[in-house]
Amino acid sequence: GHTYTKAGPAVIVNRFAGSALYAYAARDNINLYAYSTHATDPSIKLDYRITNGFGICRHKLALPDFALLLFSLGPVHEIEWFQGAAALPQWRGVARLNGVRPLTERLEVAFDTFLTPAVPDPTDYRVFGEASLKYKLTKILSAKLTLADEYDARPLPGVVNNDVGLFTTLAVDWGR
Repeated sequence: GHTYTKAGPAVIVNRFAGSALYAYAARDNINLYAYSTHATDPSIKLDYRITNGFGICRHKLALPDFALLLFSLGPVHEIEWFQGAAALPQWRGVARLNGVRPLTERLEVAFDTFLTPAVPDPTDYRVFGEASLKYKLTKILSAKLTLADEYDARPLPGVVNNDVGLFTTLAVDWGR
């Protein structure tokens, strides 16, 4: 994905990110997973970030009216290259809570949250959260409105630690 925001001559956000995920169904409600993400964002002075992680995911949690509810936990190794700085490798823990709740036949609300504290210093952490409202336009096409917030407890000097955005998306729904 790519997020780009410009206000006048100033580029506010220029984030490009991609990921690959493999999930193995160990049981009906438990997955083992491994993933790799890659990102760049000059607006926070990030030349490149690669994260490789694995973990366990418990899904199909029993909460009424949710089409999806899952909790996952695992370690991740992260290497970041910032403008004018050496590579910063470190281990982080990752906890994720994700849910989708249908409101009507065409409308659903969803949330996704991540907490990633550094190991062994949990005061160096990041929190990502998003909430969305998705409206099904056709069988495979949806419109989505998402409010996202990213918080970094220790950003680089000159970079704000909280980034909030409101995004619209036209989505093609593949599969089930």
